Amino acid sequence: MKTWPILTVALDRERDVVVVRQRARRISELLGFDVQDQTRIATAASEIARNAHAFGWGVKTEIGLSGRRAPEALTLRISERGTGVDTLAALLDGRLHSPAGLGLGVVGAQRLMDSFEVADAPGGASIVMTKTLPRAHAPITPEQLAAIGKVLTHEAVGDPMAELMAQNQELMRSLEALEARRLETAHLTEELERTNKGVVALYAELDRRATELQELNATLEARIAEGMAAREQIEASLRQSQKMEAVGQLTGGIAHDFNNLLMVIGGSLEMLRRRVPAEPAVVRLLDAAAQGVAKGGMLNQQLLAFARRQDLRIEVITVEDFVPSCQALIERALREDIAIEVGGDGLNHACRTDPHQLEAAVLNLAINARDAMPDGGTLKLTTWRREVRPCEALEGPPGDYLVVSVSDTGVGMPQDVIDRAFEPFFTTKEVGRGTGLGLSQVYGFAKQSGGFVTIESVPGAGTSVMIHLPLCEPEARGDLATVARSRIKGAATILVVEDDPNVRAVTSAMLRDLGYTALEATTARAALALLEREEIDLVFTDVILPDGMSGVELAHEVVKARAATPVLLTSGYTAQRLNLAGDKDLPILNKPYDEARLSEAVSKTLASRKGVF
Repeated sequence: MKTWPILTVALDRERDVVVVRQRARRISELLGFDVQDQTRIATAASEIARNAHAFGWGVKTEIGLSGRRAPEALTLRISERGTGVDTLAALLDGRLHSPAGLGLGVVGAQRLMDSFEVADAPGGASIVMTKTLPRAHAPITPEQLAAIGKVLTHEAVGDPMAELMAQNQELMRSLEALEARRLETAHLTEELERTNKGVVALYAELDRRATELQELNATLEARIAEGMAAREQIEASLRQSQKMEAVGQLTGGIAHDFNNLLMVIGGSLEMLRRRVPAEPAVVRLLDAAAQGVAKGGMLNQQLLAFARRQDLRIEVITVEDFVPSCQALIERALREDIAIEVGGDGLNHACRTDPHQLEAAVLNLAINARDAMPDGGTLKLTTWRREVRPCEALEGPPGDYLVVSVSDTGVGMPQDVIDRAFEPFFTTKEVGRGTGLGLSQVYGFAKQSGGFVTIESVPGAGTSVMIHLPLCEPEARGDLATVARSRIKGAATILVVEDDPNVRAVTSAMLRDLGYTALEATTARAALALLEREEIDLVFTDVILPDGMSGVELAHEVVKARAATPVLLTSGYTAQRLNLAGDKDLPILNKPYDEARLSEAVSKTLASRKGVF
């Protein structure tokens, strides 16, 4: 460590201690220390010098600078002889005290400086104290150091008056510093009071906000609970709808195949009736078989209704149109111990649906209600307008609906029965008293009409089944077309396109009985090949065919190749054809059909090439 001496003061007299104090303060002032550091440096220097003089081992006090390359710190070095390091160490540890009245002593002085060190020196020891120079003045250049020496040379040293004046100035500076501190403390006190008031207000605001937050949390929890309940209800409705859709698709496929079977059986029975002798026993058997086919056809229509794959004769009907006819049907179906009440909101609402299917649905509900009231009761048929909002967990889209409700005062249903009420063949009635297709037919009819069905029931109090049909404006309606049932013979060549061999054989036999020439094909491509080779007057094709081409697509190809050749479609269910483009003018004959309906459809198609049968 390099040193730059500034001043050396011998400690021969007590006055020399005053000189050390004055010079230490003046030098620290010239070096740029603030008033507090000046006081600390002067006090530390004088206390060590005073202790050295009191013990009689002081030699001199050196004031200078030290640093690695340039002056960085003020250094006070007090040398002694004879005492040694052990005595100085005892003073530093507090085990040895300086004489009474000597101020802070060695221990107090070391706390005022940045570093305090006891080191060996020739003939004794030395105390070295340092105070780092202020940043604004460090490091000190040699020129600045020389200037400080010149100032110290021209200033008086040891003058009592000068010392008194210096002490007075120091005291004034201390008083000024104290006053500044007092003012600063007063300002801080005011700030603290304002802060305390702000903190009190802040705590009050926090309490208010906490109360609001608790209220909001309670409201939020309630809303979350409501939302979760609504979501669970919507998810349950969605699952039920998906289940019913899947069951409907399966049911529609079964009904389609069942229609083909009925077609084969019914057609074969009809041809057998004309070929076998008219013996009573044989006729009874044929009649029984025909009745079985008819019941099977009705059952199949219910399956198709549930699957939403039956054809509806859509028209605009009003409450005044269908309520009286429904009431008449219900009165004939109920027992005398059941009263009928008809009511509603008094408005003549209108909707678009099939009136006959609506009557059948209401009749099904009335029969169920009758069976639910074995001891009698009241059946209510009511109608009203209902607005379904988007937030309601129902199967139908939002909008205005006409509600047709059938209510009873019967035994009611538990929730597990309500959940399965629309499933095909599900019934709670005794064996032989129901097929389990009544509510399924109602469900399918409502969905196919663009609406939906809901059930409300309380065990022991009764049940209400509500059919929701979309409202519309009343308009004029045409009469339903009637279809004659007579066998019309002909002499044309007809190509029968059917993949089911039994249906194909029965249909061809019927056509031949009617006088037509029947050619057969199993696929659309085979039919097109026959058209190229044969003169064909009409193509009679099933809608659903194998080998990647449907009957509708075949009809389009026939129109392109031979525009003069008409096409008649047939199908076990026809709702799917409505989704195919460009076939609205194609006539269609629904399965199962008898020979009379077949003859009429073929005759009209040959004549007009359009219509629906």
